Amino acid sequence: MAIYRTLYTKFWEDDKILDEMSMEEKFFYIYLLTNPRVKQCGCYEISFQQIFLQTNISKENAKKIIERFEKELNLVKYSKNTKEILLLNFYKYNWTPSNLIKACIEKELNEVKEPVFIEYIKKMKEYKKPKNRIDRVSIIVEEKEKEKEKEKEKKKPI
Repeated sequence: MAIYRTLYTKFWEDDKILDEMSMEEKFFYIYLLTNPRVKQCGCYEISFQQIFLQTNISKENAKKIIERFEKELNLVKYSKNTKEILLLNFYKYNWTPSNLIKACIEKELNEVKEPVFIEYIKKMKEYKKPKNRIDRVSIIVEEKEKEKEKEKEKKKPI
């Protein structure tokens, strides 16, 4: 479980967010993506009481929103049996090629109870980086390498 989550600004350009969600649904979806129970695999157990205490959205309204997210917007899957929620687009906003993250997802898979969710996560683990998406780690490494080259150039005898 991460201490913080990055929410890409492209989130606000997503057609579903722009055209199909009310303000309350947008807030609720951001909550689902960033609450303290969110795991790197995009699946976690959460109760409607926890949702109410953290968002002040009633249990009944939270159930209605989750049902809409599941049936109409195809954003989540919810298991009443295990009380787990699976964020179907979690990778869209949290993608990383890191082997550490992949290892974390593998570990978290052991905690997921709903078999259908496990299969979905296994498929998403192989998710490919979207085109036009910048990998911040690569930029940092490239910048450091350029700095090292500049230092070497300065130190070369004339």
